[in-house]
Amino acid sequence: MAKKGAPVISLKDIHKEFATGDVVTKVLFGVTFDIEPGEFVAIMGPSGSGKSTLMHIMGFLDRLTEGDYFFNGQKVSDLSDDELALMRRHEVGFVFQFFYLLPNSKVIDNILLPMVYQEVPYARRMREAKAVLKQVGLEHRMDHLSNQLSGGERQRVAIARAMVGEPSVIFADEPTGNLDSKTGESILRLLQDLNDQGKTVIMVTHELEAAQFAKRIIRVRDGLISSDEKQKAQRRKSFNK
Repeated sequence: MAKKGAPVISLKDIHKEFATGDVVTKVLFGVTFDIEPGEFVAIMGPSGSGKSTLMHIMGFLDRLTEGDYFFNGQKVSDLSDDELALMRRHEVGFVFQFFYLLPNSKVIDNILLPMVYQEVPYARRMREAKAVLKQVGLEHRMDHLSNQLSGGERQRVAIARAMVGEPSVIFADEPTGNLDSKTGESILRLLQDLNDQGKTVIMVTHELEAAQFAKRIIRVRDGLISSDEKQKAQRRKSFNK
């Protein structure tokens, strides 16, 4: 249960290190920031800066080494693996650079899959799947196989899949990295539309052009926050400019 007025994400002095045998690699060195409900945040940084590790911690895919993480007011640091899996299943949606769709399955079945794990009744699953496909403009493609779609269409399906179940946060990891510039811009505008509807969106990217569609840019360098600035999000009326 979320605490009234709490940030959706609160990170306090987060450290992360990876151990391989006797070798310890430190990645994050004391990261602190809050993300409020309804924000669109871009996390930027060069390769090896720690931005993807940070997203994996926030999305319950990895554990921190030291510090405190609160999600909707709940302390995540103390949760068991099973409890983390439940949080991951019900509280967040993911959009990845390489889509990760089932290639020989229908679009509608790709959307339904997360709700099967959530044990959502079939009638509701179909209703929600059709609703999110309509929202991303692909209801006419629901019976096509995902490998019959263009890259941009596949990413729209991935976004629709991330939306089912009304997650608190949508994480997008380099969502335009595998797309041409025009198609990538359409995906960024779709993320903006979702944010306008009240969704909290956190996007990891190394591309400044993509980050400019967010309302806030957090820059990570060498495992630390180098800057954290709000901005006026870029919006274009035409993909042809």
